[in-house]
Amino acid sequence: MFPPSSSRIHRLIATFVLLVVCAQAWAQEKPDENAKDARFGFALLQQQAKTQKTGNLLLAPRNIRTALAAVAVGAEGETRREILDKTNDYDAIDNANGKSFTNALHLWVKKDYVLQEKFRNHFSSARVDSTTPEKGLNVINNYVREQTKGKITRVLDKSPETFVLTSVFDFEGKWSSPFRPESTAPDAFFVTPEKTRTVRFMRNFGHFDYAQTAEGQWLRLPYREDDLVMTLFLPKPGLDINRWLQTVTGDSWRAGVQALKYQKGEVKLPRLSFRKQPVQELKPALQTIGIRRAFTDAAQFTGITQTPVPLKIFSVRHATMLEIDEQGTKAAAATSVIMGIGAAGPSREEPFRMKLDRPFFLTIGDAQNHKILFMAVIRDPSQ
Repeated sequence: MFPPSSSRIHRLIATFVLLVVCAQAWAQEKPDENAKDARFGFALLQQQAKTQKTGNLLLAPRNIRTALAAVAVGAEGETRREILDKTNDYDAIDNANGKSFTNALHLWVKKDYVLQEKFRNHFSSARVDSTTPEKGLNVINNYVREQTKGKITRVLDKSPETFVLTSVFDFEGKWSSPFRPESTAPDAFFVTPEKTRTVRFMRNFGHFDYAQTAEGQWLRLPYREDDLVMTLFLPKPGLDINRWLQTVTGDSWRAGVQALKYQKGEVKLPRLSFRKQPVQELKPALQTIGIRRAFTDAAQFTGITQTPVPLKIFSVRHATMLEIDEQGTKAAAATSVIMGIGAAGPSREEPFRMKLDRPFFLTIGDAQNHKILFMAVIRDPSQ
């Protein structure tokens, strides 16, 4: 057999180089698309944390992105560009239901107003209600209560204006390795270095995905279904959680997640029950991170109603709840956009010990934290 000619070798090399370049380009684009939850969530969390420096803070990035991307379906021009720059296109967001979670969408429109057929048909599974504003308040809150099985009972506290889109998320996940109830015992949680609260700590011992970095300790606790996990971060002693929050980004968070390694250790985690979280107003934070025009009289939401009225966003309300116990986690979120007319293998190292007895941070999502369903700052588990 004759050896290949030099020209053929050059063609093979050129083809190989082209394939490598294409693969690198695809790899760079894919994480960017997947990282939307983290980048959007941390940007929003930082703004909320600036005004809420005490108490617990809970956000559901995927739920908020879904609601904003949905109203962007009826937007155009700069209004649409600003929203999609932060949320991505609605159809690109994975909102399929899983075994442990469900998504739901509700559209409410003021009586005598008619939704654009193209807009309405874009959300084939959404429920649509048309009532007076006075009845709309109960209609929307009742829908949220129904879809979250009573976990959230209120997202609005006053009658809506012209149109409200509400995205609802409900989650009930069981730990792959449950904590033993008999190991749960009261202990001190340091709200500040000088101030403590007595809370019930759950304890578990075994092999976990764990890492210790210059910033603190990282831990991943898997759920049984849907390939979901809880990722926990405990800042090192002396690193204030609020200071850390103002420096963390989606990229730096995921870098910490990638440092996790399977190893033996002990975990002590407070039981949590946040059923009466205050409803958050997200408008100021969203404006700060770059979604501005949608809240002004220059908003371009021409594709929502058939009635030619200049719609703009008045308010974005976000309600959440979270419970963590020995068996698993219950969490729910609802985001209402209110619109109206305007002008590796086991480690052989010594077992680690991780006791989350001071303010810490957590997320619930996939193992790589591409999809982040919830993120929370736990400053006081007793609240």
